[in-house]
Order: sequence, then structure tokens, then C-alpha cells
Amino acid sequence: WQRAGGVAGAAFVSEAAGRTTWQDVLPGPDLGNQAHTVLMLVGSFGADTGESQWLLSIGSGSGAHRWLRSGGPAVEFGVWGDDSPGSRIRSADASTARCIATTYDGSTYRLYLDGRAAAAAAPVQFAVSGGALRIGKAAGDGRDFSGTVGRLLVYREALTASDIAAVCSAQAASATATNATNT
Repeated sequence: WQRAGGVAGAAFVSEAAGRTTWQDVLPGPDLGNQAHTVLMLVGSFGADTGESQWLLSIGSGSGAHRWLRSGGPAVEFGVWGDDSPGSRIRSADASTARCIATTYDGSTYRLYLDGRAAAAAAPVQFAVSGGALRIGKAAGDGRDFSGTVGRLLVYREALTASDIAAVCSAQAASATATNATNT
């Protein structure tokens, strides 16, 4: 992990460069109930194993928020340990999404796919204990993520939909330019 030099507004950035070997636990930003955005560039979703595949979880214990892919093309997100209505949302087809973002503004948890709003969870309070990040590593039931991730950005604010669309577009253009240079 490094400070996000050159990535406007980002608190942390990870250059995963198409990783398929996942980090168990990294020290991360202690986000707690603070507003934040987590943005991930996905290279591929990998094989559909029929089981949940974890992309990211923040924190540990009840209240850790998570992304996971549940055995098909959908991304599920929500609040671990909160079974209230709206606490777990399954998005539309995400199998072609390359830029996945979640925001938390202090009350509502939102999911964006390729810069477009996909779903929102009912107002929630995260009871995140600890600031650990699990990237692509199962943090409960399910399996490690079988796809690839190119970049992970964590912001200490809830970006707007237009901000997320702009970041997704800029990151995709940067990745395309980098890939063209490296071929």
C-alpha cells in the first residue's frame, strides 16, 4: 500500500497489476462509520464456481462491509451481520463491469458499476471493528476471488456519481495506455 500520489483525492491506492494471488489481510485505512468510497478496477471475473467469491471486505466481525460475487454474474454487497431489509443488495449483471465502486455517505451504502448507479442499501451504520482490508480473499463463507484486479482506490469521502464516472473513465484510459505501451 502507498499514499495515492498522482491519484487526485485518493487516500490509498494498490497497484494489483492483474493479481490472481490474493492478500490475506493488509493494514488499511480505519474507515469506521466515516464517509468513504472504494473503487476497484476488475480485469476479469474468472471462473463461475457456483459459490460466493469475495472481492473485498473492510474490517472484521459483524458490521464489516463487503463485496462478493455470488456464484453467477451478480455482485452482492451489504452489511455483514445486519439482516434488516435492504442490508444485502444483489445488483444487476456485473460480469462485464470493469470498474466497481461502493460509497458510504454516513447513512446510505451505494454500488456503482462502470460509473453508473446500480443499487443502494437502506440507511445503515457500519460497526466496523479494525481497519483491515481483505482483497480477493474469502472472509467467511465462500471462496477467494478467481478473477483479476488491476487497481484498488480508497477515498476518505463519498464521491458523487459524476466523480465516480470520471474516475472510472480516467482509470480505464490509463490502463489502456499502459497496456498499449507494454505490448
